[in-house]
Amino acid sequence: MGRLGWRSANSGIVAARAPARRLRALPAPIRERPLSGGTPAQARRAAERLGTLFRLFNYMHRVGALGAGDTLDRLETQNAMHKYAYVAKRLGVPLDYEFEFMENGAYSGEIFMDVYYRGCAAGGAEPFANEPGLSRTFVRLVKGRGAEWLHLTTFALDEGHAGESREGFVARVRRVNPEYERGLAGEVFDHVAACLGGEAGRQ
Repeated sequence: MGRLGWRSANSGIVAARAPARRLRALPAPIRERPLSGGTPAQARRAAERLGTLFRLFNYMHRVGALGAGDTLDRLETQNAMHKYAYVAKRLGVPLDYEFEFMENGAYSGEIFMDVYYRGCAAGGAEPFANEPGLSRTFVRLVKGRGAEWLHLTTFALDEGHAGESREGFVARVRRVNPEYERGLAGEVFDHVAACLGGEAGRQ
């Protein structure tokens, strides 16, 4: 059966070499640095962090991953931004956020606060600039997906579980939250593996 396997890569997604289905390599996790403090440099970094987050939000509207009604005034969209940001960060977008895993997947207290301070955003990095393959992969992973699917996607992309089998993944997420259905968890695992494998360039 398939396993979740991460390998080092300079950029992008490494195509499958072995017949077993594995999650393809992603860039190494970005090291976090605290943004607390009152210096002008720290304030600029915080503004750029916000800028990158909301560039991601605008990018998702441009590529059709979010609809016209998906505004940050909606609680559902605010909650989903934690998942979108985690997936984007695992694909290399320089989002300067720390994440922890709750029973509903990846969560960042910093994003929770930043959504309310979005008027302070300035600058930031454009998501997937000059990376059309990663952009397509991101869209395939999140477009049109409901909350529970997104929760499970972040679990599948957790680099802390390298080499995890499909069965191991299903068992793990059901230990975290028994309400996750086995069939859906397995389907998400297969979808993430396909997106990060040889088919990742197609949308």
